[in-house]
Amino acid sequence: RIYDSACVEPHNALVMIGDPKQAIYSFRGADLSTYLQARNAAQSNDPKAVHSLSSNFRSTPRLVQALNHVFGQAPELFATALGNIDYVPVNSQSKELPLSDTQGMALKPLNVLYLPVPADSEQVFWAASQHLHHMAEGFASTMVSLLQQHSDIAPGDMAVLVRSHAHAKAMQTALHARQLPSVFLSDNANVYQSEEAHDLWRVLRAVATPRQTSWMRSALVCRLWGFSLSQLPVVLQDAAHADVLAESGQRWLAQWQKHGVLPMLYSWMHEQHIAARLLAMPEGERRLTNLLHVGELLQDASQHLQGPEALLHYLQDQLQANSSNPETQKMRLETDAQCVQIITFHKSKGLEYPLVFVPFLGSFSAQEKGSAKPTDDDDEAPDLTESTVDEDMRLLYVALTRAKRGLWLGLAPTKYAVMGSKGKEVKRSAVSRLLNRQSRDDLEQRLHAAWGSCDDIAINLMPEPQRTPYQSHSVQVQAQAALSPKRTAHKFWWAASFSSLTQGLETDATHPSSANPSASSLAWQSFPAGAAYGTLLHDLLQYQAQNAWPLAQSAALTSGTQQQAWQALVKRKTDYLQLPLPAQAMLLPWLEHIISTPLPLLSAAAAPEPLAAPLVLQQLQPEHLWAEMEFSLPVGQLSSQELDGLIQRHVLPGQSRPALQAKVMQGMLTGFMDVVLQHEGRFWVLDYKSNLLNDYSPQPLSDAVLAKRYEVQYVLYTLALHRLLQSRLPDYNYEQHMGGAIYLFLRGIDSPQAGVHALRPAWALIDQLDSLFAKTAP
Repeated sequence: RIYDSACVEPHNALVMIGDPKQAIYSFRGADLSTYLQARNAAQSNDPKAVHSLSSNFRSTPRLVQALNHVFGQAPELFATALGNIDYVPVNSQSKELPLSDTQGMALKPLNVLYLPVPADSEQVFWAASQHLHHMAEGFASTMVSLLQQHSDIAPGDMAVLVRSHAHAKAMQTALHARQLPSVFLSDNANVYQSEEAHDLWRVLRAVATPRQTSWMRSALVCRLWGFSLSQLPVVLQDAAHADVLAESGQRWLAQWQKHGVLPMLYSWMHEQHIAARLLAMPEGERRLTNLLHVGELLQDASQHLQGPEALLHYLQDQLQANSSNPETQKMRLETDAQCVQIITFHKSKGLEYPLVFVPFLGSFSAQEKGSAKPTDDDDEAPDLTESTVDEDMRLLYVALTRAKRGLWLGLAPTKYAVMGSKGKEVKRSAVSRLLNRQSRDDLEQRLHAAWGSCDDIAINLMPEPQRTPYQSHSVQVQAQAALSPKRTAHKFWWAASFSSLTQGLETDATHPSSANPSASSLAWQSFPAGAAYGTLLHDLLQYQAQNAWPLAQSAALTSGTQQQAWQALVKRKTDYLQLPLPAQAMLLPWLEHIISTPLPLLSAAAAPEPLAAPLVLQQLQPEHLWAEMEFSLPVGQLSSQELDGLIQRHVLPGQSRPALQAKVMQGMLTGFMDVVLQHEGRFWVLDYKSNLLNDYSPQPLSDAVLAKRYEVQYVLYTLALHRLLQSRLPDYNYEQHMGGAIYLFLRGIDSPQAGVHALRPAWALIDQLDSLFAKTAP
């Protein structure tokens, strides 16, 4: 209807608002050509059709006049093939007060600090590293001097605009040397790529497995724990300290499982004095902020994950990811205190600051996009980008228009600001174009000629750097004692697991040493015992199950890649454990024996009866097994005592066993089943156990199961499998489709019962537990 003449009133008009100062920012996705096409089309119909705003509400009147003068020197400031965007002089409507000296006289708002090459120098240009150092030192001294002379300004009023991380680091170093606090605001820094995130993974790995001594030692030596070099030998060699840490680790793990990773981290930080140690280090606030930031991200991620192991896998994936930075993962400011803000030109677009400092204008290069970089290593311009000079001019415009009260620019002779010689085309950087430079040695002359006539611009030599420390004018607030909470907050929801229910289990159960001497003749009793060796066997058997049992196949039937992967896995894990040579020699034959031996599936009841035909692991097809199946079951509210009572009445009744710890499950029950398999039309849970027993006949196996409360584990696993089959299997019936639990004690594979303890929990037990788990919490 806009363009339908019949529908348009004579006095109506279409007004299109286009912002040329937005359109020049191609680095923000803007399109200068589109703007110019629209403007040219409007002007072709009516030369007076384009109107411009004439007021600046950011900068003081004298600063606006200074910028009008600077940009007025280059009439074709932003030239393109479609036309020019001229700089339109504006008036100031700002309410900002100008800076004044001690006598109340207004200071010039735009200050150029010129750094000449020393007269005794053999160079006529500053080398890149020298330029970076001297400019940073000079500007840091100037900023401290301004703060000391003006009580009405604070570090938070100051912004330093830079082009690169190298510039930012140089400024932070110079400011830190003068005790002037600063923060670097960067678009690119992902907190998961910080040293603290990698160290936190080591700490969490140690907490998740507190008895794994090597992982705890790895966490202790990382910088995040904060021990000094002199403290580390004492910490690492003190056995008592190691025991205390292991016990603390158990407690932290329980807190992690019950309340979440962030509350656990707070406890760890408080008990180990982490914050105090980090703050005593260089960039301590940065380190502490990163630690807390990652902790919050992990707490959020844990809402969708089950248990510490899953969260560790998630963190490891984040550490290795090279994807874009979500907003939540960008590094936060390390402090809310008054700090100088260091920010890139790109990120400063659209922002404003009372005082702006641009030290490294000499780093702008005359090189065009795609041209080769100079090869003079000692004189190469710092951090050259691939931007065109036109794009640099737009960046320069951004940098010079952020200030509200005052602007300081650093200029020095650098090698690549003007390129070319007599008789050849002279290429100029964006700054050199503003100054209309014509040769490589006319910077000082053109600076005074172009800007020296403006009463609002001061051109001075860079003052000699001073290392005078900054002293704040503000009154220091005395620290007070922390307040204590007046009420106790309770959080009942937590992720339970079999290990959390049996943690710290005390038992008087013993395994008879003389009831059946068969174990003494078994070949695999001499293999080292302990959790680490059990994990080794579990991992290798898991690999076999997931890769179609390569040990059972001849070399001709397996690919060279698969054989190499298997051999590399065995070597890596045995080397890590420093497995003795005799144990290495028996490892593969033992594994071959395990997967090829028929496993008799006899009931663990008083009168054993076959549950199914013997099971041979290596005969299981890939579609009939699932290794390391993870499950998560919601549980409304169920006490461990009620669970324990039900199991004791239905599983191996009348036999003694230690009681479960008094806990209430409310939230989720999580776990991993070694293998879920289908055999003879029924579904089974298989779990590998490496316990070193004196006897592997039925009753001693039952005793071992009860001593460790493995029957609780396989009842819960059976419940999880029942829930899965009930939701997936048509016409599912527990008695028909459920096989039960197979607990394979690997060291007894040569015993008459092959080390197998098998049992199918009664349907009455599983049905009752199913109802109890579904019960809603009050």
